[in-house]
Amino acid sequence: MYIPLFFNSVNEILSGILIIYTAGIIGDFADAVLKMDISYVKYNFYQLLFCILINVIIIPSMGFLCNVFMLKGALSHDRIVYSRFLDKKYENAMQMKEGEVQYRLENDPIEFRYYWMEIVTKCILIPILLIYLGWCTIRIHVIFTLFTFGISLIKLILPILFQKLLAKYDKASREYSTGVRNIEIEISDRPYAIAILHLKKAFLERLELKFQRFFDKIEKKNIKLRTIINHISTILDTIDNLLILLVGSILVANKVISTGVVVSMIGYITMFDYILNNINFLIENIPIMKNLLERLEVLYQDQEEEGGKEFLGKEANISAKQLSFSYGNKVIIDHKNFSIPFHSKTALFGENGSGKSTIIKILTGLIQDYKGEIQINQENLRNISKKSWREKIAFATQDSYIFEGTLEENIRLGNLEANDQEINEIIKEIGLEYLKNRKISMEDVSGGERQRISIARALIKESIILILDEPNNNLDKEGIQWLQTLIKKSDKMIIFVSHEKEMLSCANNIIQL
Repeated sequence: MYIPLFFNSVNEILSGILIIYTAGIIGDFADAVLKMDISYVKYNFYQLLFCILINVIIIPSMGFLCNVFMLKGALSHDRIVYSRFLDKKYENAMQMKEGEVQYRLENDPIEFRYYWMEIVTKCILIPILLIYLGWCTIRIHVIFTLFTFGISLIKLILPILFQKLLAKYDKASREYSTGVRNIEIEISDRPYAIAILHLKKAFLERLELKFQRFFDKIEKKNIKLRTIINHISTILDTIDNLLILLVGSILVANKVISTGVVVSMIGYITMFDYILNNINFLIENIPIMKNLLERLEVLYQDQEEEGGKEFLGKEANISAKQLSFSYGNKVIIDHKNFSIPFHSKTALFGENGSGKSTIIKILTGLIQDYKGEIQINQENLRNISKKSWREKIAFATQDSYIFEGTLEENIRLGNLEANDQEINEIIKEIGLEYLKNRKISMEDVSGGERQRISIARALIKESIILILDEPNNNLDKEGIQWLQTLIKKSDKMIIFVSHEKEMLSCANNIIQL
């Protein structure tokens, strides 16, 4: 974001300097008019025209460049944030609710970039404008300048007094919004269940109760505080302007300063108010940016360990020694030994809850806090780079997801470098030629079709191992026969999870769980 920061800072600094410079010219212009000095009037007019041209041409151009680079930088930053979340350990990522993740990924980066850009820009802007404004004002009258700026500094008291309280309310507001998003996701994901079970009223009451508690405890106080601050600020602004005009009029009456100095000072005080507002912004919003930073840090924490030996082998013989895993106090796998030879068709067979899917998660490196050892070609899996190991694995989940787009686009997600011929061959292999070149979504295809598309994504990937988690789910009798034939004929090492005995016929290696 440093390039848009540069253009934004230059744009703000140039705008501020122009306002200060223009205020001085207008003051000189007023004195020239009162003195009927036509030549000086013309000189000041041309200077004003020059300032207007800069304001109309250069500053908008800088703003345009800032927006262009801001968009480019934002897209890059979003990609980094999403990547960081995807690099989290499986257990930690799964502990976060879907609505919370969605809100943190969608809203927090946008707001953080806004506050970061504004805060850093103002930190650069404020000292530069203060120095230039101080130089312009002190040289016309020191006492009037000190009095004017001293009166205006009173406005800083409010943000300093209420800084922590405003930050507290902001944090509570974001937590409330995240909670609401979680409920919205529950509603949008299962509208049919809510309708069938007559839960509409219960969900709406849940939302209303959540809002009422938030409003009574936080938002009502926040609104009152901000209203009080705004009213006091307005009163202070009015008092400041009256005092400045009063003192200026007295000084003009005593011929200490000219009328043009008062005119210039009114412009200068407007700029000084602008600087004070920027300081107020820093005082109020640096804590808010820290809140956002803490929320973003959740996405960056608990990353999977990187490094390890690159897996370059073209074969993978897998063995487990005394493999154990528990969810809390519940033992799922208890000192299990097994082997999966390369080129085998291995079935992980057992009842629901017997640990079949857990073994898959261990083999793919998602679960790491298991006991015992998994060896790949006699190398401990913990010592192997997860990235290089996963490149050798294609995985078809039992809960397949279809993205809006064509069948070809959905399959190509398994291998972005696959050509059209390869895609067409896979479509023919899975028996979905009637869906070619059609726009599809989750609602447009049946469970069996989704399962075939998920398997197609795995097949198109250039891997040596194919893992299928309950691949017969949603398949009819004909579909199961197709799947069994596919497994038997494949030249890949296949590991599949099943609790159906009929699937064992296509396995030459069975691990009973």
